Amino acid sequence: MLVIGFRLFARPGELARLKWGYVTKLRNGNIKLDLSGHKTDFFLLEKPITIDKHLENPSVCPVKLLFDYMNTVQHFKKADSPLFSLQDNIFFNTEDVSQLIKNAMFSVDSEITVSGHSLRIGATTESIIKGIPTQDIIMGTRHKDVKSLQPYQRQEALAARHLSTTLLSRDNIH
Repeated sequence: MLVIGFRLFARPGELARLKWGYVTKLRNGNIKLDLSGHKTDFFLLEKPITIDKHLENPSVCPVKLLFDYMNTVQHFKKADSPLFSLQDNIFFNTEDVSQLIKNAMFSVDSEITVSGHSLRIGATTESIIKGIPTQDIIMGTRHKDVKSLQPYQRQEALAARHLSTTLLSRDNIH
């Protein structure tokens, strides 16, 4: 769930609402995920998002990880089942997903405090660090305009100059 959430720049609620039937395997091995109807998609205009295979390092490939997970749980899933759930096949809610994110980060470093939106924030920040063009980031995050990215850009600019004491400090990036 975390890898897919990071790759989709997903909000916790978007991950919670994903259904089994929203995943389509493409002939080239990539997948499409339908996120239409998310928080800012009032008119259901969003197109499905394609996730490409990560050929250089299959151990972190979101497509491989998702298919491995799906193969493990397919025996109790139907098209309208939640994509991510426990064996009870009940949808997580937004708070459940947020707590999963927080617990995962706590297990890595108990000193780090994160929010439920940390996957989205992290993916956006990572894109800015890598120099991905702003329009490409906006397309990925589904933000409506460039002003939405300005807080991330300001934080990264401060961190690059060692002017931040937050998680974004360049001293914490390995």
